Amino acid sequence: MMRDVSYIRLVRELIEYVATMAEPFVVRGATADSARLRIDLTPWRRRFDPQLSPALTEMWEQSILNALIPRVFQCLQGVTC
Repeated sequence: MMRDVSYIRLVRELIEYVATMAEPFVVRGATADSARLRIDLTPWRRRFDPQLSPALTEMWEQSILNALIPRVFQCLQGVTC
């Protein structure tokens, strides 16, 4: 159970950061995959999981690196978000 909205704010900040970092790639006509390989989200991973738990590594890679970055990229390209 959430007791406040701090987690929601953190997620929103992450999405905004990814959008800011991905925008130059979209402008240059690069691929989402090239953006994914160059956008470093390690500091963000530490904000969500300070211990960098191996148990959460796959979840982070699948939901953030392999899903969020490409989806934000699509949104910036004009696909309905």
